Amino acid sequence: MAVASQASILAPFVAGSILAFHLYPRLGNGAARLPFVLFLGTALGITAFPVLASILAERKLINTRVGLFAISCAAADDFSAWCVVAVITVIARPGEQEIGLPVRFAALVAYVLVMVFVIRPVARRLFPPNEPPALGRFSAVMILLLASVWTTEALAVHALFGAFLAGLVMPKGGLLEAGLKERLESMTLNLLLPLFFAYTGLRTSLGLLSSIRLWLLCGLIVVVAVASKLVVSVVCVRASPDFSQRV
Repeated sequence: MAVASQASILAPFVAGSILAFHLYPRLGNGAARLPFVLFLGTALGITAFPVLASILAERKLINTRVGLFAISCAAADDFSAWCVVAVITVIARPGEQEIGLPVRFAALVAYVLVMVFVIRPVARRLFPPNEPPALGRFSAVMILLLASVWTTEALAVHALFGAFLAGLVMPKGGLLEAGLKERLESMTLNLLLPLFFAYTGLRTSLGLLSSIRLWLLCGLIVVVAVASKLVVSVVCVRASPDFSQRV
């Protein structure tokens, strides 16, 4: 699973980075070359985890071996992708902080280590997984979430990475996870997610694709993203004896 998940993000990342390096003179539009190349490579490698989970749930595959394998790979992809996004964000914001780039990298690594090795054990004690999240515990979880978001923003990293880390360190399973999902999932799926897509749509302008050449370049990027991830994923999964025996 680990090989398949990391290969499915590494291959599109490499292919996208090579493609971005060649497209930079045409599409760079004044951006720095390194963030442009890294961003396009990461964009091609990321798996839409919520979309994949929704598809598997609608097809009744979420609890099958194939579905669990796909979800596990996507979760590992998401973790790797958010780490890469955090690094790219730090690189792309060189002038927003007075401290230097190495210091910010060190601060980011230190923050991740603190969240995983300090906050995570504390969270397990403060939020027992077999107890439902009462109002006090729910408020504490929200405070932890907002504090993590604020910290990553202060480190010149996207707020989404802080939210991701906050969810990563929370205890999994039991009444706690079910209660948090019940409180947050309906609002997230029915309100925040549509607002996110609407906001993204408002910021997206198809008018920028003003010529056939740009449409062809857009199609080329989509083909490279789909083909590189699909081919490498199929090869890795087919070559996995453990997966072949189970399926």
